[in-house]
Amino acid sequence: MKKLIVFLMAATIMAGLVQVQAQPQVQVAKPALVSPKAARDILASGKDALLIDVRTLEEFVAGRIAGSVLLPYDQITAASAAAVVGPNKDRTVIVYCRTGRRSEIAAATLASLGYRKVLDLGGIGAWPYGTVSGQPKKP
Repeated sequence: MKKLIVFLMAATIMAGLVQVQAQPQVQVAKPALVSPKAARDILASGKDALLIDVRTLEEFVAGRIAGSVLLPYDQITAASAAAVVGPNKDRTVIVYCRTGRRSEIAAATLASLGYRKVLDLGGIGAWPYGTVSGQPKKP
């Protein structure tokens, strides 16, 4: 009886492993890193690119790249991304934070939501073109 129970448990475990391995794995490509110069060129090209600061409101007000919009990385959802980026999932989106950790997470999150042109600028400290501070102007 013990052998039968052990056999049935082993068979159940093996069947579960086979089922897990049989499920298709969806992998999202890791968003590409972009240099400050390349990001500046993309933003200046006149194309519909968007620069997103994924830090906190306090960090954003203290100093940000001109023209960026705020969308904290921990608040990115399908709805918030659609509200900020718009419906075009082929729009070029460049994200940045303070050091690069949060921008990496944000870029991966946006890519997992179906945005196909997400670029990670990394940290604002690498941006050599100056920043602005204060409350952003209301549109």
